[in-house]
Amino acid sequence: MFRLNAISGIALGGAFIVALVAVLTFQRPPVDVISTGDPGVGMQVLYNPAQVTKALGINQAPPVLPAIDAGPPSGVAYKNVQVLKNVSVGAFSR
Repeated sequence: MFRLNAISGIALGGAFIVALVAVLTFQRPPVDVISTGDPGVGMQVLYNPAQVTKALGINQAPPVLPAIDAGPPSGVAYKNVQVLKNVSVGAFSR
């Protein structure tokens, strides 16, 4: 009798720990859902607004490189340039 109670207590404790770990790994609402596929297909992307805000703060564009206007026009330096003939070679190869 004692052995059955001990085994059921251990099983109950293990089930509680597994349930606690499972619940703590879920994301808390609100979650934004964006459909990416055709209607009715169920292709969706889930975004957590807190993670999106943090990612937007980290992801910033690098500073713009300075313009280089050196050299002859690209129409003179390159043979098959038809549209950007008047742009300098430095700006064309940038």
